Amino acid sequence: MTEPIAVAPIGGLAKMPTGSRVTFAARVIRCGSDAGVRFCLIADESGFFRAEGQGVQEFRAAQSFRIENAVLRGKPVSLQVPEHPRRLVLDRETRVIPLQDPIAIVTR
Repeated sequence: MTEPIAVAPIGGLAKMPTGSRVTFAARVIRCGSDAGVRFCLIADESGFFRAEGQGVQEFRAAQSFRIENAVLRGKPVSLQVPEHPRRLVLDRETRVIPLQDPIAIVTR
């Protein structure tokens, strides 16, 4: 197993290679379903990302989490929004840790 790369801002994830394992903190903006797949939009002050996989079952809107060892993947086939070129997948190796203090989010 590869060690996760520590990433402070979620906006920096877009520059990392697909398949990278990453660790970061973010707040859940909203959750929904796309072609039967549950997903959540998560953010910090630097940007936002789509997260999916078994770990998002723990997510609730407005909660903040530390997410350890998530995997960067390509854009979902069903998603045609250019602002979401890639996604984070929370798999069996991912840890989701609720945080007491809220993470500040992008407001633009």
